[in-house]
Amino acid sequence: MLAVSGLSVTYDTRGERRRVLEQVTFQVGQGDAVGIVGESGCGKSTLGLAIMRALPKNGHVDAGSVVVGGTELYSLPTNLLRAWRGRALGMVTQDPTSALTPSLTIGQQVAEVYRYVNGQSKREAMSSAGDVLAAVGLAPPRSYLGRYPHELSGGQRQRVAIGMAVAAKPSLLVLDEPTTGLDATVEAEVIDLVNSLRGEFVNGLIFITHNLGLVSRSCNRLEVVYAGRVVEEGPTGELLGGPAHPYTAALLACLPRPGARAQAVRLPYVPGSPPVPGEVLAGCKFAPRCPLRGEECTANEPLLVTFGTGRNVRCVHPGRAGTALAPPSSRQKGGRGDVLLELRGITKRFRSVLACDAVDLIVRSGETVGLVGESGSGKTTVARIVAGLTTADSGSLYWRGELLAPDIAKRPRAVVRALQLVLQHPDTTLNPRHRARSILARTRRRLAGPRRVEELAASVRLEPHHLDSLPGELSGGLKQRVAIARAFAGQPELVVCDEPVSSLDVSVQAAILNLLADLQSSDQTAFLFISHDLAVVRFLSHRVVVMYLGQVVEVGETDDIFAGPRHPYTDALISAMPSMEPGQARAVLGERAVTAVPEQGCVFQARCPHKLGTVCEQDPPPMRAGDNGHTVRCHLSLEQLAEAQRLYQPVSGRGCTVPSTSMSTRSL
Repeated sequence: MLAVSGLSVTYDTRGERRRVLEQVTFQVGQGDAVGIVGESGCGKSTLGLAIMRALPKNGHVDAGSVVVGGTELYSLPTNLLRAWRGRALGMVTQDPTSALTPSLTIGQQVAEVYRYVNGQSKREAMSSAGDVLAAVGLAPPRSYLGRYPHELSGGQRQRVAIGMAVAAKPSLLVLDEPTTGLDATVEAEVIDLVNSLRGEFVNGLIFITHNLGLVSRSCNRLEVVYAGRVVEEGPTGELLGGPAHPYTAALLACLPRPGARAQAVRLPYVPGSPPVPGEVLAGCKFAPRCPLRGEECTANEPLLVTFGTGRNVRCVHPGRAGTALAPPSSRQKGGRGDVLLELRGITKRFRSVLACDAVDLIVRSGETVGLVGESGSGKTTVARIVAGLTTADSGSLYWRGELLAPDIAKRPRAVVRALQLVLQHPDTTLNPRHRARSILARTRRRLAGPRRVEELAASVRLEPHHLDSLPGELSGGLKQRVAIARAFAGQPELVVCDEPVSSLDVSVQAAILNLLADLQSSDQTAFLFISHDLAVVRFLSHRVVVMYLGQVVEVGETDDIFAGPRHPYTDALISAMPSMEPGQARAVLGERAVTAVPEQGCVFQARCPHKLGTVCEQDPPPMRAGDNGHTVRCHLSLEQLAEAQRLYQPVSGRGCTVPSTSMSTRSL
């Protein structure tokens, strides 16, 4: 279906041509799903754009070919490209908002594909648009045709983008980070949707991602890309089960493993960073970061050689990758102290949306509390209220037992210094015109921090030369380190982290998680850690708080939450966790069908697989207390919840599924 042969791509940058892809060769067969993985800056997205013949104006294909269904893409006349691309190739990007026009309805945008690619009339195209929206799980589809992109959730917008991409039934679908930033349940639903479209709408898939759990669920083959070259390729199960290249092995080692806790171990991570595009290195491009490097590695660049059955690896030591992996290093455990922050009955409403509903929460000194839930559950609202950026309608905040002013402008400077915030995207918080040194120095002066700028930078593993760089000259991981260093300028006692690692590569993520745990161990810093990545929350947190539609539905020690019994919503979130183990993922409840809190009864009633009928519809569930401070807001007892978890039955090759039968009120 697709044959990429010897593809080399360069970009014109500041008067120079910089090589981004070098002699890339791979194929996609009928029914294949091929994953392309690697760190940021390795050329994954450029490869996807080159396959689509959609490179930016400064991008050039210097050598090689891209053949789709027998047609050489770069020999196709421009006037035939648009219609041909729609029928042969479709693409879904990371941010569906960038693929949708805000001033056009969903129906107009999807119908456009049928009009310009298939030549249908306006009426026919609108009817076809409704059909494809139904196929991608938007029901009832007609209700979406007249809506605008801003009226849809992130998962719904991604479904629309997928519908547009497959509307003309292309042979091949390219997905570039299609689930980054999505909740675990929505991510699982989107991936299940894409997999279900194979055969009916598309015959082959390419997944471009840094999410190794995603490709383990979806792809039968993997291409591992580093510094613009394919360094390893082969069947997914064999490659993930026994990587032959040190780079592949290092990426896998960065993932938090079940049972590993930040309070006891440090995650391995790949030191350094990929070479800058155009940088000339002798020999193997991975050699400067490789624990197996020797003189033979820098003499000549390794060739892609056969390894085992159906696998190729670009290494002079193929198959020795596992011997280079050091086990996670140990860390001295720190203790949890007195209550630092307490929220009592915090309620916040934005017009008709109840963002927080009588939220109670405590954080102790030296403790990490993970705050989890889907988008719209109220996590970020809680973070902003704690930081003093949003004022609650009712309820109280307490700092070390003293009432805390809700507005940051009215808080004592000592509390402002002690309570800091780190956001998901450092680009939104770092002044692009100020160098890292200036940013840290200004914060140090304002917070009267005792550390020198150089000492502050060293504490977050920033090199001296990074201090003289503008934010735009730093990688995502380095920018996040600057943001963390700024938060620690005044030696804070509590740092609110709102999705600080969700968009980072696994290696950078591991380094940041180690950094946070090290700072906690050395300074007894507490963290309120907000994330939709439950593997990260499990690794870093002492306790977990689960929110749904503004309400806390479960609180407990991390091990107790993951072991169960647990709330049905928590169970759905954990079920949706991507797993590297085959057959471990479960089918989940799907994207949230409701955005408003029901007037009475349980907030989760519309989606609960164990709904008890009128009891759940009319009566608010009690908060049931278990051992070790574990509490669950549910009409079912903890014993019944444990039994409900056992109702999940394995499904061959696809993990588990939610049972269709509900428990009766008689079980109460």
